[in-house]
Amino acid sequence: MDILCERCKVGIEENRFNTSRRCTYCKGQLLNAHCVNCHQNSENTNVFDEITPLYHYDGLIKTMIHQYKFLKDIALAQVFSYYLTIPFSDYDVIIPIPSVPSNDVERTFNPVATILEMKGLQYSTCLKMYDRPKQYQLSLNQRKSASNPMYFKDEINLENKTILLIDDIYTTGSTAHHAGKLLKSKKIRKLNMLTFAR
Repeated sequence: MDILCERCKVGIEENRFNTSRRCTYCKGQLLNAHCVNCHQNSENTNVFDEITPLYHYDGLIKTMIHQYKFLKDIALAQVFSYYLTIPFSDYDVIIPIPSVPSNDVERTFNPVATILEMKGLQYSTCLKMYDRPKQYQLSLNQRKSASNPMYFKDEINLENKTILLIDDIYTTGSTAHHAGKLLKSKKIRKLNMLTFAR
């Protein structure tokens, strides 16, 4: 069953992620063969075994994410779940990046968890996030200097597990790496990151 018109399908395909001229680690844009993002956030490197973005955060994808997250159009979860492909098959646990609780209350849903539920994927909500300012309101330096807002909801044994961490948008990578560092403290075996848009 088609859930989008041909024009929207084309718009989504136009934003499928292209790894050419991208950092091999964070998939950020390269400037003179150097990754500006990794250079500015050197403490974030080597947390993940692999970071995989599905789409560029541009065009129709950017519009759809804005409408979904900030205009609270939960119907778009069906579209995102349709286009969400999991490139890894050897994971033990899927963990969505948590949202600030007050944002979920205001929005009435958790963006990442809702997509996973619609996709029919099992996931763990072991990670939670303290209240903090919205990331788009912060400068790069403020994001870098912020303390880790993540914590474990309950005691969980992840030792020797392969974890797939999923988020909707990866920009500077601060949020993802905060979560990754916390997960690494559990002596996990492997940590991959999947983001819908980069």
